[in-house]
Amino acid sequence: MRYDLAWIPAALIFMIPIAAIIVGYLTQKLKSDERMRAIEKGVPLPPELEGRHPWDREKDPWERAADFRVAGLICIAVGLGLVALFAGLSWSLPEFPAGVTAAAGIPFLIGVALFYEYGVRSRELGPRPMPPASIPRRPES
Repeated sequence: MRYDLAWIPAALIFMIPIAAIIVGYLTQKLKSDERMRAIEKGVPLPPELEGRHPWDREKDPWERAADFRVAGLICIAVGLGLVALFAGLSWSLPEFPAGVTAAAGIPFLIGVALFYEYGVRSRELGPRPMPPASIPRRPES
């Protein structure tokens, strides 16, 4: 008796998003329960529980510029990885079309554009301000 296992990839395609939705729901429910318990006890809510999400906070302009740098690095790395993958496939498999390798230029050029945007933003912001120097403390005896 032979079993056909072709349904496994199709099941995974549906199971992974469903599991992510369930985990997200449970996480929100736990946060809501924690907030309700704090309100019932009269404990002041920490700023992160006052209905604001961490991504709603206002970012420093230098942090936003750094986000472009990180995104550029990721896109360039993905583009180079795809070039290596497609080149290896075209060299090892004679039926693999070599022109597919050009598709790796899309994420690579997006990464280059993000790096360019990082440079433009960095020039607009001028020199980065130094963080305040920490005051050294003497050890208490």
